[in-house]
Amino acid sequence: MVITKKTFFHTQIISLILIFVSALFCSYPANAQEEITDGNATISQLNTESFPQISFFLETKDATGNTIIDLNENDIAIIENGSDPIAPESIERSEPGYQVILAYNLSPSLATLTADGVSRYQVITDHIISWLNSRPTNTPDDFSLATDTGLQQIRRENPREFAEELAAYEPELSNSQPNLASLLQALDLATDPNPNPLMKRVILYITPQLNLSSISAIPGFIDRAIQQDVAIIVWMVGPATARSSNASVVEPVVELAEKSGGQFYLYSGVEELPDIESYFGSNRYIYEVTYTSQINTSGFHQIEAVVNNQDQPILSNQESVNQ
Repeated sequence: MVITKKTFFHTQIISLILIFVSALFCSYPANAQEEITDGNATISQLNTESFPQISFFLETKDATGNTIIDLNENDIAIIENGSDPIAPESIERSEPGYQVILAYNLSPSLATLTADGVSRYQVITDHIISWLNSRPTNTPDDFSLATDTGLQQIRRENPREFAEELAAYEPELSNSQPNLASLLQALDLATDPNPNPLMKRVILYITPQLNLSSISAIPGFIDRAIQQDVAIIVWMVGPATARSSNASVVEPVVELAEKSGGQFYLYSGVEELPDIESYFGSNRYIYEVTYTSQINTSGFHQIEAVVNNQDQPILSNQESVNQ
């Protein structure tokens, strides 16, 4: 979707932006500052090769962390060196994709049957396969499978084919001993260069409750996930009361999910498993913004963007350009 209509904010929005810009260079009331910074916008991949035309990618999130979608040229302005806002010439929404890594911490507890006579491993795997089969074959995502015995599949691009390979995989659950090998393998794979530098990374970690020796290593995994910018979604298989009855080995794993930008879910074999696509949703999208610069002097210049989210301006990070 490319938008080229050359309109701009109405007078009220321009006023809000100018007030916000002035706040960057002089004192500003604390409550107003909190109101303006409610949300997040990030500029990346700034391109000046066709100067004075400049382009960059912009990712926007609201106060709840969800990506702001369906932005148009009336919702974005560019500010150079604190000067008057500039309207973009075009905005294109794109989907850079996810590197999705399934990591199974295999154990006999995954073989426990549900009330329907199906193992918990199979229920989880069938749910993942159903999601894979719902994805378009031309998805920008790729898919990998890590287990305690190593990487079984690496960066498969077709979700249907990956679903077939996952369905054919038959682990020996009764002889498996839980450990952190699959999570380590997944994080190692998440250092692999992405085909698109804007591509995101996520690990879906299926695990039983960990033992104390494994729990002691979790802080290191948290640090590494944050450093690599990898979200870890944890599905823990265990009793429904595990968070209260065995908090010492569950809460560190909850922390692993939350601090890495993922989510935690406890599955006892009774509950409905989460909708996997809901983890991605609007966060799949990013905008490429193009505008004509008004810079007419040499040297370093500061560029930032303002996003109008329901009449609440969100200021991006500053990027420097040397012209």
